[in-house]
Amino acid sequence: MLDQKAIYLEKLKQSLGNHPEKDMICREISSHIAEGVRETMLYGISEKEALDTILSDLGDPTELGQSYHLPVEGQNKTTMAILLNWCFFIGGILLTIMNQMFHFSGLHQAWIVLERISQYLLLLYSVYWFYLGFIIGKVYGPKGKECISQIVMRALIPNLLLMILVLSNVIPKEFYSPLLDPIFIILCMIATILFYPISRVAFNYGIVHGL
Repeated sequence: MLDQKAIYLEKLKQSLGNHPEKDMICREISSHIAEGVRETMLYGISEKEALDTILSDLGDPTELGQSYHLPVEGQNKTTMAILLNWCFFIGGILLTIMNQMFHFSGLHQAWIVLERISQYLLLLYSVYWFYLGFIIGKVYGPKGKECISQIVMRALIPNLLLMILVLSNVIPKEFYSPLLDPIFIILCMIATILFYPISRVAFNYGIVHGL
């Protein structure tokens, strides 16, 4: 069984070639396999079956190694995912300002629609954070454990900034009324706290199923 893991790691090492982080990647994959085997065995599966499952999920070691030779494309995907969150906020701010300054019926109707579906939007927004974690896991693999916190925190900056400004009343709640009622504010706070755990779960899913 140990030979099976060793053979997999050896093929991975060969596929990585002269990659500057080859040793670290192999250590991370080895750690990921061991952790996955332990977790899978908790369901009553034998160690051999657990190892077979984890190696199968990771996929062909040659393809896994080759995936680490595409850093630029992967980094672009992560950057775009972060910028997408900033675009959400910039768009929301512009819509709010226009709704306050201009009394167009179309803007007013759009605001009413947002108010009615606000909770659904929050749920949909949670999907974005799952997507972000999945992309990090898919792009960086197990080595992404070292950078997922930094990436998620960069994406969370506008969320935290807006929450602080609203709770400190720097931005009056009436400015977003009736969208930001007390219940919705509480839901937003809870969701913001959960965004990182959601991203972590999706990160692990991306490692296994995103390659």
